Amino acid sequence: MIESGELRKFYLFDKLSDSDISEILPCLENRSCRRGECIIRAGDINECLYLIKSGQVSISRAEEDSQDKILSVLTAGECFGEMSIITNEKISANVVSMLDTQLLVLRKTRFLKLLEKYPSIALNLSLILSKRLRHSNKGPETSPAIALSSILTRDLPLAGELAAYAFAVGETFSSGCRKPVLLLFSPEEDSILKLPCKYLKTMKLSAQQASKSVKTSIYSDSLHIGFLAPSADINDTLTTLLKEYSHVINIEILPAGKHSALLENSSRVILFTDGRNMALYAGDDEKYAGALTIAGKGGALDIRRNARKFTTKPILSYDTGGSSARAAEIIRAARFLKNKTVGLVFGGGGARGFAHIGVMKVLEENAIEPDVYCGSSMGAVVAALYAMGYKSPEVYDIMKKQWTKKGAIYDFNFPFRSILKSKKLKKMAKEAYGNTTFKDLPYKLYVVCADLVSGNEIIIEHGLLRRAVYASGALPGILTPVRMGEKYLVDGGILNKVPASVLKARDISNIIAVNVTPQRDDAFLNRKSKKPGG
Repeated sequence: MIESGELRKFYLFDKLSDSDISEILPCLENRSCRRGECIIRAGDINECLYLIKSGQVSISRAEEDSQDKILSVLTAGECFGEMSIITNEKISANVVSMLDTQLLVLRKTRFLKLLEKYPSIALNLSLILSKRLRHSNKGPETSPAIALSSILTRDLPLAGELAAYAFAVGETFSSGCRKPVLLLFSPEEDSILKLPCKYLKTMKLSAQQASKSVKTSIYSDSLHIGFLAPSADINDTLTTLLKEYSHVINIEILPAGKHSALLENSSRVILFTDGRNMALYAGDDEKYAGALTIAGKGGALDIRRNARKFTTKPILSYDTGGSSARAAEIIRAARFLKNKTVGLVFGGGGARGFAHIGVMKVLEENAIEPDVYCGSSMGAVVAALYAMGYKSPEVYDIMKKQWTKKGAIYDFNFPFRSILKSKKLKKMAKEAYGNTTFKDLPYKLYVVCADLVSGNEIIIEHGLLRRAVYASGALPGILTPVRMGEKYLVDGGILNKVPASVLKARDISNIIAVNVTPQRDDAFLNRKSKKPGG
């Protein structure tokens, strides 16, 4: 049953009397939407006005590259679908629930009658549309607005370190935010204080507010701390918090296989583990596909080699030990949660691929550290070395050693399936990459290949690294293809020379793409036409 108090939360109806509200209530229908559910699609004929009771939705429009561009984000107390009703035109954008969302639905015919009967609704609707128009003139969002993310561990002995790590990420994340960021610990305070994290008790926090759902305190102007009550209504709690905070980072300790409502509503998830009990996280990579990074061995953030020391200071801290590498990992985690990850794409180009090292050297000098790498052909050769954690001087030495020796790759093949047997190249790959797998990499890597059988682009992100890199550079007819199941993989540059589209499809918001192969080599043409003695 819908109560009159719920309807009064909507600006659209705030000027109506109690009797008017009572008349409208029977016309409303309840609808529940799970996170990620498309409520209405562009091109649909709309027959309803939707009122957001709790949760959050995004308004987006497909671009030419088929990627959705978020135009705005609506929260509790706002409405959508009104324009198509008034203009009698088809829906112009997709509306998708970003969190589990509760809606009140008003049918078109009833809404139009209410507009005629109550001029105040029409006036308020006009003001709402004017506000949205001003917002749209500022330009669309540059990246999806992510309001809730989670940091999770399933290793109870790591719970204390999880708290320290969360504070470090939270402080970095909140820097530059217009509104405070909330670190939300689940479950409530009494349980959190039992964690092996003795200094959390003595933190000097200023009380801000107390409610049945969340007790919050001020850690700094930009970072607040909250403790969630076990009985809290998640939808209502999130609706309230997301109005007060620019972002909520949920911190949880859960046993293997258990998933909370906050975790399932998170747009970004970091798993905090030392890499020794990965069986606890079985299935998490599938459940949170595309929104997951692992803080441990084989993931994007290596915690095992970054042991922390707890000091006697009253405020808990993540000790980077003065290490720029450790500090960089915290920055990378904050970028991941903000959906501000940096991706670096290296294109193919044979010997010109050495130029990628120069590009990376400049990025390193300017403290720009990519979070994700992608490459095809020679670009994959270089990208794989950086994904292993090597810096530019080391990459240069490895490339020089492997590729500048006379006859380094020549081992002719007669009778042949390809001109070269490829044994020398495979030996070079083993020397450079050893038995490293994608799971061992400290940075995420995508290697692009082409399948000779289907003609499709194949993206490799699992298995033995050297095999994937060789496949990405196997020029058809020159080098032997790599068989993977029913696929015969060859040079990825044939289909996607500079595979920036691979990272764009994976929601990487900042992509640096390096093309070392010009469409037309004027130097060669000029040399060919140059007259003797000229």
